[in-house]
Amino acid sequence: MNQQLVLASTTGDVQTIRDLLHKKADINWTKGDKTSLHLAAHSGQVEVVQQLVFLQADTNFQDQDLRSPLHVACLNGSTEMCEVLINEGSAKPNLQDKSHMLPLHFACVGGHYEIVEVLLKAGGCVEVDQPKVQPLHFASLGGHCRIAALLMDFSANVDRQTKRDLESPLHLAASRGRNGTVALLLWRKAGVDTRNVHKCTPMHLAARRNHLDTVRLLLNAKADPFATQRNDWTPMLIAFKEGNLELGRYLQKLALESGPSKSTEDSHPISLAANGANGQAEKNTPINPRDGPKAS
Repeated sequence: MNQQLVLASTTGDVQTIRDLLHKKADINWTKGDKTSLHLAAHSGQVEVVQQLVFLQADTNFQDQDLRSPLHVACLNGSTEMCEVLINEGSAKPNLQDKSHMLPLHFACVGGHYEIVEVLLKAGGCVEVDQPKVQPLHFASLGGHCRIAALLMDFSANVDRQTKRDLESPLHLAASRGRNGTVALLLWRKAGVDTRNVHKCTPMHLAARRNHLDTVRLLLNAKADPFATQRNDWTPMLIAFKEGNLELGRYLQKLALESGPSKSTEDSHPISLAANGANGQAEKNTPINPRDGPKAS
């Protein structure tokens, strides 16, 4: 009977669910480690979720990964389901899974703005102590500008760094060329030259990924184009090393315009290779990978 309840929950058979529960099926019985409510949320069965919540299913039951049905609903992007779980089922918005991830993390990963609104209005924490990555990091990495703005409206720290790599939201947005989000973070006074664990600034990461427009945005915000990372590489040298010639020459021109003290790196082997005969990159110039920037 409990097996039938699980099957009906995944297929959306509300009448069978009512009949089985009338016959005293266990509403919180688990298949593996998932309840019928978990499985209905995973399958996108909003009507089933409403029925199970109405019949007193445990909305805060956590599976072996400590994920609740609300985590699952946020991951799948169902705003209506999240509203039912919170407003009708008293689901807790701040339960953490085994990785210390909130439902809010999953909503930010998927770019589900309306769900983020629901969670925050229900008292969802905008930051937590344990996770390596905060919701704002996910929003910035994905270029979810409206979500990032909403999180900061609820006091998310614009300069909060990840625990392992010490990357700020601006590092993550710049590394992916998320220019709308970069502009927003800069407008919110994000640290433009914050260093990650490899001593890279956001501009180093933008130069590595060939995001010229991002570099321009950072320069307009007074980012230091001559900052050196752990191996004394500037954004210009990183750009040349990665074969991003237009971006490298853009920064090289800036260095030349800044005077001799800033243009000495034109004699660096990478710069010379990038500006070889006829102005073409010498693609076969050997480079010792140990001399290059490390991935951050």
